[in-house]
Amino acid sequence: MINRVQGNTSNTNSFLAKNKCYAATGNQWGGFLSISDITDVSYVSGQNMELFFILDDAQLGSNTGRIGQLFGNYIDDYLETIGSYGSGGTFFKENGTGDVGVITNINITDLGTQPTSTNTGLDYGETLKATYEGVLYFYNLDTNQYDIPAPIRIEFNAVRIN
Repeated sequence: MINRVQGNTSNTNSFLAKNKCYAATGNQWGGFLSISDITDVSYVSGQNMELFFILDDAQLGSNTGRIGQLFGNYIDDYLETIGSYGSGGTFFKENGTGDVGVITNINITDLGTQPTSTNTGLDYGETLKATYEGVLYFYNLDTNQYDIPAPIRIEFNAVRIN
């Protein structure tokens, strides 16, 4: 399943409304991707879902981070169907080892630029561009192990909001 939205920040259904994709900086870099309205012009494909992630120390190249939330009705249903927890989707270990919810090798190709105020409004600048691909092993309620594999690929061009 491919969940995808596409648009720009100049229309009335901007990145802060309905279907979202944005990155925030501060003490930690993080991002939020969601589809909440499949009737919106920004919708391309997929079902309602949300993904929140944190980058430990964002820099060009390979990064580590965490998925803080991965949910939506169809994600919860899928996890329950395979014998794992629904609701939250963070009960996984990358490649079946390591810390719960942690992902590695998040490849950042552009850190983007902060928005700036102009005479005509807000210029959102360049987007943060990154990809992740790996196999997450979800917690198995029957075996009490992280042994249910699910490949995942995340690609985003996220507007920086600060």
